[in-house]
Amino acid sequence: MEQGELDADPAEAASALAFAELQAVEVPLPKYRTSALGRLGRTEEAETETHRAYRTGQNPTPVPAQPEPRGHHRHREQGRRRR
Repeated sequence: MEQGELDADPAEAASALAFAELQAVEVPLPKYRTSALGRLGRTEEAETETHRAYRTGQNPTPVPAQPEPRGHHRHREQGRRRR
């Protein structure tokens, strides 16, 4: 795009500038995101949650047995005699 074209259409010039700014921001974004996540992972709250999750994994809570559905008569089947 030529300089004269940008001067002739201010909306197009603003669009081109916004696109250039977007590209300038997107380049360092992955490095910033990784750095920010790393800092968050080192907070006291994250450490506390990590230790809590580890302890929970070491001592899992037993899952209670599910009751048999109503109408299920297992005892009748066991009491039947074959002929």
